[in-house]
Amino acid sequence: MTRAVRAPAESAWEALTDPRLAGQWWGEVSPEFRVGQLSQLVMGDGDVYALEVLRLDAPHRLEYRRRRFGIDVKETICWDLTPHGDGCLITVGYPEGGTGADRREPEHEEWLRHTDRLERWLVGAPVPPIPPTQEFILSTDLPGDPPAVRSAMAQFLQKAFQLPGDPYSRWFSTTLTLTDGGEPGELRLTLGAAGDLSGPNDLSGIDGAGGSGDERTASDGGQDGIDRGAEPLLVELEHPSWWFPTAAELLLRRQGQGTRLTVRHRGWEGTGADDDARGRQRRRFAQFWHRLFLRFTLQYARSLRIPTLTAVDLSNRMDRPDLFVFDANRTTLWQRGHVPEAVFVGQEDIPVDRLPADRQAQLVFYCRDSMCLTAYLSAAKARTLGYPNTFVMEGGRRAWAESGFPLVSETGESAADWEKPESFEE
Repeated sequence: MTRAVRAPAESAWEALTDPRLAGQWWGEVSPEFRVGQLSQLVMGDGDVYALEVLRLDAPHRLEYRRRRFGIDVKETICWDLTPHGDGCLITVGYPEGGTGADRREPEHEEWLRHTDRLERWLVGAPVPPIPPTQEFILSTDLPGDPPAVRSAMAQFLQKAFQLPGDPYSRWFSTTLTLTDGGEPGELRLTLGAAGDLSGPNDLSGIDGAGGSGDERTASDGGQDGIDRGAEPLLVELEHPSWWFPTAAELLLRRQGQGTRLTVRHRGWEGTGADDDARGRQRRRFAQFWHRLFLRFTLQYARSLRIPTLTAVDLSNRMDRPDLFVFDANRTTLWQRGHVPEAVFVGQEDIPVDRLPADRQAQLVFYCRDSMCLTAYLSAAKARTLGYPNTFVMEGGRRAWAESGFPLVSETGESAADWEKPESFEE
């Protein structure tokens, strides 16, 4: 999309890239943008983005990859500033394509809002707050087919919410206790498969959840015995102080070599009497879904039972002809430094042309450090492609460097051994 603004490109560039100014219309940026580095963008509605800066051509072009909370689907964003009369044209686009048709409308609204706020700030007009009613969307890609991820998600939700059965086959209602210090602290949570007629719009067959503190009860609604498969899991949250409930849906669909898990949470209008109250609830549940996705991804990665090697183990095996090492870091981190002879596969689907012809070869994957799960997920994807002998190097490139082994960059220069994790990963 393109918008004409009544300010020179130099002023728009400064507002876009100076953290002190960006915080007045966009969000809190830290640290300042540098090519090849990660920055964090904290929005007023609770969304937090990891930004990997790719181009910083003042005062014309800013290009970065972003991931909501560092785990969402990665997308490349480009801001182009072009002089136009007494002002400039600001174009925001996706040079590598967007994340899909399911996000096209909310992201178009997002860019309309951001460019409008930027123009207002540039001309000295009041900048309206980010509306708290916009839909919250978060996705993450996992190895395995949808039925496998669905089964793991069902077990995870049963344990997390203390449900007596599979929420994909029956409806349940329970008390959700939030420990983030916000209000309300307890909500009624109802969840079940979308195809069940006794869903949240017809709760006559669901007993209300009672109790306080850690007590949780659940009972089911209707059941027709049909395997719901890929149907969404619906989640409804309500509280007596709210005018009406807020609702989310969890979706699973095949994506490339694995499955994409997505939550779409909407309906914040009834959670408060004003925008401040509604905004607090949206921020709370942005953090709630982020933590839930992280916990599930960690549990799912562990369930894959991928064997591990230490950096010393890998070093001792480097002379084996059937050993292949793969770097699952982001592009700029790979460019700055990687294990010698490693092959870059990145953080998305594995390029199959970079895998060996020998399906019995030993494949070792690594990412940044012990907090990064990308290597486990990439190794699992390699298994699904027919490579049973896959391993993960524990601790990633940081452990390799701290064990005294060299990292090589594309330019031959020495590389930093590790990076401080983003705050949302800490």
